[in-house]
Amino acid sequence: MRRELALVCAIVCCSSLIASCSSDVNKEIAGTDQSGTIVSSTKDEADSSQSETVPIVSTYPRVGLSGYFSEYSKSVQTVSGKEYKTMDFSRCEFGNVPETKEVGIYKVKDLDITPEESLATIEAWLSSEHIENVDLKTELRDASGQYSSNDNAKYPYNYPAVFSYSSNFETGNGFFIDTPDCHIQMGGYNIYSMSNGVITHYISPGELAHHDFMDPSSDNIVEEGLVSDLKDKSYTLLNGEVKIGEAADTVKEYFEKGTPLTGPEGMTIDVPYASVFSIGDIYGYNFNVRRVYKGVPFLYGDFGTFQAPEDYHIDWDIKKAYTIDGNVDAYVGFTQGFEFEDIAGPQTQIISLETATDILEEFLAKQMKIEVYDVSFMYVTIEEVSTMNRTVYPCWVYTGHNNSDGRNIRCAVDSINGEVFYYTYLDQ
Repeated sequence: MRRELALVCAIVCCSSLIASCSSDVNKEIAGTDQSGTIVSSTKDEADSSQSETVPIVSTYPRVGLSGYFSEYSKSVQTVSGKEYKTMDFSRCEFGNVPETKEVGIYKVKDLDITPEESLATIEAWLSSEHIENVDLKTELRDASGQYSSNDNAKYPYNYPAVFSYSSNFETGNGFFIDTPDCHIQMGGYNIYSMSNGVITHYISPGELAHHDFMDPSSDNIVEEGLVSDLKDKSYTLLNGEVKIGEAADTVKEYFEKGTPLTGPEGMTIDVPYASVFSIGDIYGYNFNVRRVYKGVPFLYGDFGTFQAPEDYHIDWDIKKAYTIDGNVDAYVGFTQGFEFEDIAGPQTQIISLETATDILEEFLAKQMKIEVYDVSFMYVTIEEVSTMNRTVYPCWVYTGHNNSDGRNIRCAVDSINGEVFYYTYLDQ
């Protein structure tokens, strides 16, 4: 399969993560019967338009969010100073508790984009990037599978031309353009990926522009880390010396304006991580982008493989933004466009860090010994495999290395109900 064909298929199928699920994983990790219960909001189709709520069934003590900020440092001292059978916190970094008075449990609402909306979005993007030499009747293609592709034609012309079937498309998800001058792909009722061609023109003129977000930096990374640590460092880009923090601010502003959707009210954008890569005589920046909802950040990560129980997946925010000239030259990934439905009402109390750690200690198999190197409070999206329903929970997230099998592990303890979710993965 050609790289280009694999790329488009992956985008349309939304398979940004590759899951390896096995019941054996549950036996190795969990020491109890609890495997992370999904708070289900499935209803009869006839009632799907009505508002839904889920019961708060926690039997664990909870603390008020408004007063927990001043007590959190004591919680950190307690956990870091306590000896646990399955976890070691001696080298752990504890993130701050977000300054919010309430959190919630949210159902992710699936929306669609019409062919007309998709075409209008693409035309507006071409105009905003000042790209004028694209013949839409020839270059606008569809990879959604609504019409058959031509295996005898060369990519991207093996995919059906949109204008040949424009009046018969049911959805605009899957519309794309891929030329040496630009790339854009519609997916998830938003722009899933784009490139204005700047990186490709600099690295390898004549190549298709989708290569701009196929990790041009992967073989030439010279430095990487948290933006908060690297913000004052600068490298020479096409437009001169640019500080990493300044470029991160540009990325944040770009996505908060929407692509074109901005997400629900209260959604902002965070740019937490940066990689610096060299290309010829200059450098470029590769940023991770994630959502922040009413002050609480989302779990974020990168493309890769993971291993999880059979009944659910943990979805993390994956959006990569690239620049070699101080602007957002390319990006790929879902993030800020998703809409939420509050299914539990405002929650002003959460399970404390100490209680969450005790819950995880009870959950983990006794033979495990995890070196925990990060604990943070974040929103985590759980996808139920059987229904593909996605629910967002406010969680204590523990990331570490399992010395018993050599794999990394990430566990999320729901701070409302006390349920535990997890997955394991190898270093990328």
